[in-house]
Amino acid sequence: MASPKQYLEDRLWPAFAYLGRTVAGILMAGVFSMAGIAIAWGIFLFFGFQSAGIWFVLLLCSAGAGAGFGGFLAWLRIDDRHAGLALLTVVAGVAAGVGGAWLGYEYGAYRSALCCDRSGATIAFSPATYSAFGAAILANVAMLTFGLVRDRFGGILLKAN
Repeated sequence: MASPKQYLEDRLWPAFAYLGRTVAGILMAGVFSMAGIAIAWGIFLFFGFQSAGIWFVLLLCSAGAGAGFGGFLAWLRIDDRHAGLALLTVVAGVAAGVGGAWLGYEYGAYRSALCCDRSGATIAFSPATYSAFGAAILANVAMLTFGLVRDRFGGILLKAN
């Protein structure tokens, strides 16, 4: 039978570590996603783009890349010697961030259409904000899944050289 201290070290500490990384990842991904949207807005204005399609692509890519990078920073392991795995983690985070940005934008646009077109009311958040929220959440779900799989199967799949 394990002692209470051993139980805390074996069971609860990893759960708190995952919880802390998830909260930090959502916060960092949200900040980086909003910064990416601000950069995309600057690029859109200063390069003289006029198409809504270009703004949409810039919005999704910048929000997704920012959220993926922010999530990666929260889940980064500095003791890792596998550069290929780190690259795969970044690619997975950015891809999930772009997907989340698209889903968030679609949700925000649909909610805006339901709310404002019928009643004439104003909403608190624009579809671009929902894009940042969606990117941050989905990028961190991907990072959490990647971290759980890595911790569960890391010794089997990744043999240290």
